[in-house]
Amino acid sequence: MKRNLSWAEIENACEYLVEEMMLDDYEPDVVVGISPDGMIPAALIAQKLPKLKQLFAAPVKDIGNLLYTFPIKRCLLVEGVMTRESWTFEDYGNVFWSRIDYHVAAVHCQAHAEHAKPNYFSSLINADMQIIYPWN
Repeated sequence: MKRNLSWAEIENACEYLVEEMMLDDYEPDVVVGISPDGMIPAALIAQKLPKLKQLFAAPVKDIGNLLYTFPIKRCLLVEGVMTRESWTFEDYGNVFWSRIDYHVAAVHCQAHAEHAKPNYFSSLINADMQIIYPWN
């Protein structure tokens, strides 16, 4: 099953993610949009964070190297959709991550009990749902 999203739906989902972060008292120093589908939501989220220092886009395998030299305390990683096959930092074992308070936000999260869910997500989707973002 396919679901085409509108720009308004993406903007509303990102607004919801920011509201959830604020309720959690979490304001990151850095936002990283995980390419390809996390880049635009990361930019929309970053616009709503007045204390943000940096916004980056990178594939997940490069994030550790990208952020290693920055004095970061809090980092928000943004995905379009997290699936059963999505990454975990255990896959990219790096001592670097133990010193950062990182949270993960996703516009959508597949409803699977067997994988880690992001800290913030706007909605759960079924495993057979294919999300088509307006920029694709």
